[in-house]
Amino acid sequence: MKYLVVFQLILILAGNSFAQGNIELAIKLDEKNGFKDFQIGDSFSKWEKELKFLSKNNDLVNYTYVGNCCTTIFNVDIEFINLGFKNGELAVIYFETKTIPVTTKTIWESTDYHSIKRNFDLTFEVTSPNFPSDDNSGSTISQWIGRKLFLTLTYHYKGIKNIEGSSLATGNCSIMLGLIPDSMHDF
Repeated sequence: MKYLVVFQLILILAGNSFAQGNIELAIKLDEKNGFKDFQIGDSFSKWEKELKFLSKNNDLVNYTYVGNCCTTIFNVDIEFINLGFKNGELAVIYFETKTIPVTTKTIWESTDYHSIKRNFDLTFEVTSPNFPSDDNSGSTISQWIGRKLFLTLTYHYKGIKNIEGSSLATGNCSIMLGLIPDSMHDF
């Protein structure tokens, strides 16, 4: 459910960025059109045997993927994948990586975040800036916007945890890939 709130926030940010001309279009994002086996526009019937109902928000029906595909992204372990369908077609792919300790004292975000971001920058041939949160949550957001798709990478600070006798900062990443609603093109 929390990813729907993030989705709405990202659409607002994307709209403002388009209006201000701040973001270079990531055309390669549109060309890839998905994540591994999941393609935006896939029919619900293609995945329905591997889905467990999660929630419904207006016309977006969300499911947790319970199949065996896609356990890593750029060699980073994935914790779970949620798929959102609109009118029977895949419209949103959302997933989170496993929570890990931050292993450096000079960079707040995890090495997973920086590795994923660097790979997205290279894959889409557009370097996204980091947008640190201003609410002291420790979150950082990067986004890539194509003509029809957006992708948002967010680092979530999870707090200090005792890991093998050491108190370490921990965090994970979430990634949301989806269609830009038609209304966003009116900006």
